[in-house]
Amino acid sequence: MKKIMVFLMILILGTGTILPAALAEGAAQITVKFGDPGCAPVFTWDFPYSDEWFLQPENRFNREMAQGSIGLAVCAFEPLKKQKGLEPQYDVYLSGAGFEGIYTFGYDTSSGPDTFAGIIARKKIGDCTVVAVSGRGSGYSKEWGGNLELGEGKDHEGFRAGADILEAELDKYLTENALEGSIALWVTGYSRSAAVGNLAAADWTASGKFDRVYACFFACPRVTTEPVKYDNIFNVCGAQDFVTQIPMQSYGFERNGTDVFLPSAETAGDYSRMKSAASETYRKLTGLGMTGNPAFNLMNRLGLSLMGDLFGTREEYANLLQDRLISAIPKWDVSEATEMAPSLLFSALGVHLPADRDPYVTSMTQLGTLAALMMTLGKNEMIRTGAWDPEADTFVNLTREHLMSTYISWMFSDLTDEEVLHEASPERILFLDGCDALTVYREGKAQWTLENKMIRKEAEDVDGFLWKFNETAAVILPTDGDWQLTAETADGTMRGFEIMLSPDKTFCDSCTCSLFNGGQESSVELTLKGTERLSARDRNALILCADVPCNAEELVDLIGFGFQRESIQKIYTEAFGEEVGTVRP
Repeated sequence: MKKIMVFLMILILGTGTILPAALAEGAAQITVKFGDPGCAPVFTWDFPYSDEWFLQPENRFNREMAQGSIGLAVCAFEPLKKQKGLEPQYDVYLSGAGFEGIYTFGYDTSSGPDTFAGIIARKKIGDCTVVAVSGRGSGYSKEWGGNLELGEGKDHEGFRAGADILEAELDKYLTENALEGSIALWVTGYSRSAAVGNLAAADWTASGKFDRVYACFFACPRVTTEPVKYDNIFNVCGAQDFVTQIPMQSYGFERNGTDVFLPSAETAGDYSRMKSAASETYRKLTGLGMTGNPAFNLMNRLGLSLMGDLFGTREEYANLLQDRLISAIPKWDVSEATEMAPSLLFSALGVHLPADRDPYVTSMTQLGTLAALMMTLGKNEMIRTGAWDPEADTFVNLTREHLMSTYISWMFSDLTDEEVLHEASPERILFLDGCDALTVYREGKAQWTLENKMIRKEAEDVDGFLWKFNETAAVILPTDGDWQLTAETADGTMRGFEIMLSPDKTFCDSCTCSLFNGGQESSVELTLKGTERLSARDRNALILCADVPCNAEELVDLIGFGFQRESIQKIYTEAFGEEVGTVRP
């Protein structure tokens, strides 16, 4: 909580203030129907609107205005064929908010990698004309190929193509409607349309031709290698939303503006309580329970890192893979990424990589095998521990962190702004090999136990996360509090890695891990304080610590094979010497 408050003070002094979430006086509630990307159900939700939003400085993040921005963003969605009965909502929210001159573009043309569609409208508020702009963030069919088009310029080429279209359409709209005088822009978007809007909002801000630019985006990917931290552009990111972690940081990509993150089990110490509040909203919206799967989130992070290893530079990706992926998108109509997955996979298999990339290919295959095993043999275990919702389909379970319904559930929960929106808090992951029994405590209360190869939650609502990858136990813990672990080993040889991850970072290629050795004792106790790392200062009769470099390839080996892999044995021996470094057979 102290870290959250510090972040809010920084935001107040540096980029504006976070305003209370209470509805502005006279705020309207506008009902909109929409569907999540890739999902069949049609949802109905009430989104707020108030003219008062545009009487405040654009560098103040107003949560209620952000809620209205979601309403504007989902109106621009293109209904999927599977979302039966859902009619286009392009003008529903804007009409309800009193906007006129509603203009749509791009929806009636064939989609492709370099197309874009969206909506524009205007409203006179006092002496100022507010122009609302949102792009199509779902249902854009073969336009999906633009997401893969990194190119070689400073901006993501596919997103830049969309931004150029959006900016040209706005210029056309302003000219045809003879809009002059004081003009304020209100720009929003989700996923791909957030990326396009982020680039356009930065251009509009830099141009200085508008009095104010209010910009709020959701689930925004990284967009440029030359980001500008404009204080009027806000990106609301899921802490474990894999879409917000691409393109890879190793290629130099970031977002314009200020990033704020939603809670996750990995980053929020009081997650179980906060999740209960968000779950109420989620159930009202979808009729389902709200789950999360830190094990799959970790696999996503490792997979993204391995992609950066397979194609070591942006230029290698562009030259070796980009065109193959785009050309593999089916020529017939598609409505979502899952319909394209087989073609994209087979196109990638034909890429000829340098010989030194073979280990990364092997690791990617191992990671895919682990994921497949979790979804088949491990599904019952995930259901039992609350990491998988049997009432939801596989697509929802795997993409939960990216779905608009998840963003709505957090943004419309009765949690305070300080709880919902925060800085990029790190997560701590401990990998334990040779651990036969384990108990995870928080404030003296048991949260998780591992015994007889079975994982058990010690209460209905628990914090942190515990999972077993083959012979390796993975403990994932937020760093905004203290934890205690008691681990036991039957043969006296227990090894471990500690790493830190942050949601604003792609899993780094050569992060520093604290590696520790449990010695010859049958029981090891660890006290983990905040973001303090295990270090040589913690050395005692039970724990030996050493900082060593590690990468995604080695960690995939670790969770797949424990300390049996030669690469793990090597770095362990280098850290502790031959005698201590000898691993158990």
